[in-house]
Amino acid sequence: MSHPATGRVASEKPAAPVAVDPTVADTVERLEAVLGAVRDFVYGFSPEGRFTFANARLLELWGKTSAQVLGKTMQELDYDPEVERTLLRGVRHVVETGTPHESTTHYTSPAGHAAYYENVLSPVFDAQGRVAWVVGSSRDVTARHRVEAALRASEARFRAVQDTSVDGFMILDTVRDARGTIIDFRWLYANAAAERIVGKPAGWFVGRRLLEEMPGNRAEGLFDAYVRVVESRTPWRHEFSYRHEGVDVYLRATAAPVDDGFAVTFADLSERRRAEEALAERERRFKTLANAMPQLAFTNRPNGDPEFLNDQWAAFTGRPLADLMQNDDTGWHLAMHADDVRPTQARWAASIASGAPYEAEFRLRGHDGTYRWFLTRATPQYAPDGTIERWVGTCTDIDAAKVTEQVLRDQEQALRDADRRKDVFLATLSHELRNPLAPIRTAAQLLGTPGLDAKQLGWAQSVIQRQVTHLAVLLDDLLDVS
Repeated sequence: MSHPATGRVASEKPAAPVAVDPTVADTVERLEAVLGAVRDFVYGFSPEGRFTFANARLLELWGKTSAQVLGKTMQELDYDPEVERTLLRGVRHVVETGTPHESTTHYTSPAGHAAYYENVLSPVFDAQGRVAWVVGSSRDVTARHRVEAALRASEARFRAVQDTSVDGFMILDTVRDARGTIIDFRWLYANAAAERIVGKPAGWFVGRRLLEEMPGNRAEGLFDAYVRVVESRTPWRHEFSYRHEGVDVYLRATAAPVDDGFAVTFADLSERRRAEEALAERERRFKTLANAMPQLAFTNRPNGDPEFLNDQWAAFTGRPLADLMQNDDTGWHLAMHADDVRPTQARWAASIASGAPYEAEFRLRGHDGTYRWFLTRATPQYAPDGTIERWVGTCTDIDAAKVTEQVLRDQEQALRDADRRKDVFLATLSHELRNPLAPIRTAAQLLGTPGLDAKQLGWAQSVIQRQVTHLAVLLDDLLDVS
C-alpha cells in the first residue's frame, strides 16, 4: 500500500479524537494477538477514516505505539499525501458499496525505507448490515514490482527491436484436440515487418488461427515442419517460395520452440531471389552466346585466374574444361606451345598489373596434336566502384592468316631475290653487249678505208658477222628473261 498506513485522510477540518468503541477495542486486542506474527501490515479504519487498530509490524514501521495511532486520521499522522488520497478513496468505496477495494501505492517510511505495497480494504459489517469499520492489509511487493517493471522494460525493448526490424517475427501457440494432437496454431504476436510482408493490417494476426487464415502453410509443408519443431524441441531453417492467399514471396524462415508453441523469424528474400534469377538468366544467355561463337571465349577473375571457358576450348583441345580451368602448369598452359608460354605470361601479368587491354598471339595444340596460331584479346570489365570485376576475352584462330602471311613473306623474299638476280643479269648483259660493239666499230671503220684489199674486207666482214651473231644470242637471252 504505499502502505495502508501511508495514506492520508484529507478532511476539511481537523476532527477531535474520538473514543474507540469498547467492542472494537476488544476485537482489536484479540486481533493483535492473532496478527502479531503476520508479515503483512494489518490495520483498521472507522467509516470516518480513523485508525481503529494497527498490527505490530505496522507500528514498528512507523516507529509509534498503538496509543499514538488509534483514533487518528492519516492526515494527523502526517501520511504521504498521495498514499493518503489513495487509501481514503478506498475506505470511502468500501463504506459506500460494502465491497472490497484494491490499490497499489509507493510509500517511504519515516526511517527512509521506500517500497511498493499492494493494499486490500474489506468491510466489517455490524448487526444491522452496515459497515462498522474497514479492515485493511498491505503487502510489500517491491521485488515483484521490480520484476514486473523489468519485464515491461524488456518487452518494450523487444517490441522496439521487432517493430524496427526488416525481418518478420511471429510467436504462435498450439491448438490441440481432446487427445492432445496439434491441429493448428494461434498467433500470439506478429511484428510490423511480418504484417508488411504478408500484407496484413496492424494487429490482424493476434488471436487468429494459422490454418484457418492461411491454409497454404499446410500445402507448403510448413505446418508439419512447425509441429516437428514443437514436438522435437528442435529448431528448423528453410528457404521457400510462398504463393498462396494472394501472397507471393520468397522467404528464409527459422523456427524455434517456445513454451507450447514456437517463434519464427523470416526474411523476405524476394528481391534477392529476383536479382539472382535475373543474374542466372543473364549468365545462361551469356553462356549460350559464348558457346555459339566460333572463337575460344573466356572470362577471368581480376587476378587473372580462369572463371569461365566456353565449350569451344574442350572441342579444340580435346581436354575437359575442368582441367583447362586450372591456372597452373596442369591447366590450359599445357595446350600452349612451349616457346610461347613465357612471353605470353609476361604480357598477361603486365595487363593484370596495369589494367591495360591484353593482346597476344600464340600457338595452341589441338586435339589432333597439331598447333594452330590464335590471336587473344581481353578487356577489363569494371565494377561500379571502379575496380576490375573480371576480364572478358576471346581467342581467334588466325592460323590460315599466319600461313598466308608466311607465304606472302616467302613470295616477297623470292621477288627480292629475283629482282636482285635481274639487276645482276642486266649488269652482266650490259657488259656483254658492250664487248661485241668494239670489234664491230673497228671493222666498220676499216670498211670505210679507201683501197681496202679483199683480205681486209673479208676479215672485217667476218668480225661483224661473228659479233652480230653473239649480239643476237644475248638479245634472245634477254627476251627469255623478260
